[in-house]
Amino acid sequence: MVSAGRSGDPLPDDSRSCGAGAGGGVGVGSASAAARPRPKATGTITLLLMVASRGKVRWRGGGERGVRSGRPTPPRPASGQDRCRPRASDARPLTAGARRRRMRPMERESERFKPGASMNDPGPGLPVGPLSRWARLRLLEEARGAMAAAVAGGGVVEVPGPTGKPELDRPRAAFVTLRRRDSGALRGCRGEAVARRPLVASVAAGAIGAATDDPRFRPVSTDELRLLRVEISVLTPPRPISPDRIELGRHGLMIVRGRTRGLLLPQVPGHHGFDRLAFLEAICRKAGLPPGSWRNDPEVMLLAFEAEVWGEENADNSG
Repeated sequence: MVSAGRSGDPLPDDSRSCGAGAGGGVGVGSASAAARPRPKATGTITLLLMVASRGKVRWRGGGERGVRSGRPTPPRPASGQDRCRPRASDARPLTAGARRRRMRPMERESERFKPGASMNDPGPGLPVGPLSRWARLRLLEEARGAMAAAVAGGGVVEVPGPTGKPELDRPRAAFVTLRRRDSGALRGCRGEAVARRPLVASVAAGAIGAATDDPRFRPVSTDELRLLRVEISVLTPPRPISPDRIELGRHGLMIVRGRTRGLLLPQVPGHHGFDRLAFLEAICRKAGLPPGSWRNDPEVMLLAFEAEVWGEENADNSG
């Protein structure tokens, strides 16, 4: 008979030991039998469990009972939680691919580039140089069409699939900004900082979000669409940068602290008249971090990126 111990581990049942209890036994046999020396207790039965874990065999025993019985076994861990924890000797270093799969997308992007690398290098698998005029015009059409469909359908619309054009189908991160034609005032801005899907789909999703899902503004109405102009920003992958190397008008900023992050596009300082210090403080406010976090908080990571920017008025030139 085996009784269950803590954490469900089977333990030897002490009731199976030989001999009488502490209060005296039941007299059976003659007096000579009572005087006869009792055989020495052979000890508690030790139960060894052979557990196969990830192709490795581990032995678990009865701890001190196993030592007294003359069959030494490894001591039992103190808690059930430790019993399931891999031994330090079993730990194997992660391969580069496994380590990258455990990272969040932003960590993967920042690791791809060493500090001080050229910001003009878009990285493996991304197109080199500016987009063609045809691609810019096509993306503006996709943004305008997705925005109109989302406004008419209450924000529900499917993003476009592959087009068969490498410029549009490569994964790129993009933001779509809406501004009033008369005043240039901001009306909405949404996008993705990390390349997760084809550029054409990223632009369409940004346009839908800018028109219907920017928490700073009410959703755009159908009558308001013709009063807005569309501006697209296609981002290079973000990478770490020191504050003294930030170039206004060239670099956009992203600040990351754990799961908290904020992003400002390269054109923001020009619209608001920021100098470098004001730009750094503005990115902290955008992320909801205390002032000066970019300088005082060791948990903060500052990233920079560049952007190819064009709108409906200047599709022939990138800014």
